[in-house]
Amino acid sequence: MEKGSPRPFISVESDAVGTTDITNSELAYLGYEGGVNGGPVDGITYFGGTGSKIKNNDIHDLYFGFYSNGVGNITIENNAIHNNGHYGLDPHTGTHDMLIRNNTVYDNGGIGIICSLDCYNIIIENNTVYNNTKMGVMFSRNMCDSVARNNIITHEEKGIVISESHNNSVYNNHVSDSSRGIDLDKESFGNTIHHNVIENIPDPSEALHIEEGAAANNTLYSNKHKYNMCLLITLIELFYASTA
Repeated sequence: MEKGSPRPFISVESDAVGTTDITNSELAYLGYEGGVNGGPVDGITYFGGTGSKIKNNDIHDLYFGFYSNGVGNITIENNAIHNNGHYGLDPHTGTHDMLIRNNTVYDNGGIGIICSLDCYNIIIENNTVYNNTKMGVMFSRNMCDSVARNNIITHEEKGIVISESHNNSVYNNHVSDSSRGIDLDKESFGNTIHHNVIENIPDPSEALHIEEGAAANNTLYSNKHKYNMCLLITLIELFYASTA
């Protein structure tokens, strides 16, 4: 990639001792494209700082909203995370035992919340996620033993995606007004998806998009799809008009 113009950034290094808490602050216009091996210049990056808390902040217009690598026991709570250039929240590469709770994540240039590459014991709960690019919440590349529950996700291309990830639970989420509700790929196994409400998906077959072969290796039950009743009534009226 072509390097961008340098801007300030926040980086907690892997050998950091103790916590680095960020609370009750506005964090804006940080980070830039550093090119190949450009280093931790994304915006807010945690390579250390086990046990840190990021709470009650307004985080916007960063290159990346948040990125972590190989760190654990971080709480990300009660933040507004919006209008960032790429992902809103991106715990990555071995991030573990993280709590992502009560955040509002919207209008980001990439996925709202994505955990990718060997992440585990991540809890994503009670967040409101909307108007991000492509996906609201994504479990990616061997994310395991994690939970997404009680989230409200709307106006996304795909609401919740489980890709090449295992032994996770996705339940009590409300996904609406998106091109696809919940997406489960055939490379994922041992996941349990239940008691989710999926509403106003234009193509009802895309409410739960289960790739061929995925259903045999995962457990799905008690998910409810609410179809757009105004559209349904219109379709019924058109049917009877055409047969009159």
